[in-house]
Amino acid sequence: MKSFAFAATAALVALSTVADSPPALTPLGTLKTGPLRGEDPRIAEINAYDPAGRRIYVVNPLNGRLDVIDASDPAAPLAGVPLDLVSECQSALGTACPLVAGGEPNSVAIQGRLLVVAVANAVRTANGHAVFFKLRGADKPLFLDAVEVGALPDMITFSPDGKYVLTANEGEPNPDYTIDPPGSVTIIELAGVGNRKAVRQVGFHAFDTPEEREKLRQDGVRIFGPGAAVSQDLEPEYISIAGKRRMSRCRKTTRWPSSISRRRPSTGSSGSA
Repeated sequence: MKSFAFAATAALVALSTVADSPPALTPLGTLKTGPLRGEDPRIAEINAYDPAGRRIYVVNPLNGRLDVIDASDPAAPLAGVPLDLVSECQSALGTACPLVAGGEPNSVAIQGRLLVVAVANAVRTANGHAVFFKLRGADKPLFLDAVEVGALPDMITFSPDGKYVLTANEGEPNPDYTIDPPGSVTIIELAGVGNRKAVRQVGFHAFDTPEEREKLRQDGVRIFGPGAAVSQDLEPEYISIAGKRRMSRCRKTTRWPSSISRRRPSTGSSGSA
């Protein structure tokens, strides 16, 4: 039998597996980090675990921060000092900090000593940011940079080789559809963070022609936003990476409409999937 420990929202559980039998979850400890689902379903929706510091970083969109859980003892998790994203950015960059109060962290990921956060703009139809921190064990993470991505980044992830960070940018419209930003995927080359040429925005504009739109319709992809082009109506919220290809799952459609090749040119500009 193999046993694993991992974080699920704000709860710590142990996963036991036995050959030819379903996994069994055993609760180890629980810590409430914010309102329950009925009050705000986004609290503790996404978390990431740092094994070196034995800390869990949990998104808290309501307060614009990451809640921090000390999981040194999984049976008795402790609340740590929250990581206020705007304050950390302003402390490091001053007035040049692009983050403003009201921005919402939607996703967090960790690879090695690097922690990244997808932060939506306070104006949800405006571009958001990928925020980078250096992990320092049990000490507070060190702010590194905030990189502009597409509108409403909903997921952030690392490529398996650790060379890239990607965000799925939903680009949701405002309630009356007077503003409808395009959905997109942002690809950031980690070796060049801080250089605009290391950031590539990949959109779905190649599907905006009547011919391509009709092909999508026949394939079962729904495009129904009032007056919306395909590139506006596709709202990526999830990224899966396999080898040199990346798949984005788009909200409001019934299919996975596209894949993105790492080898595709177009640096620092908007490309097509």
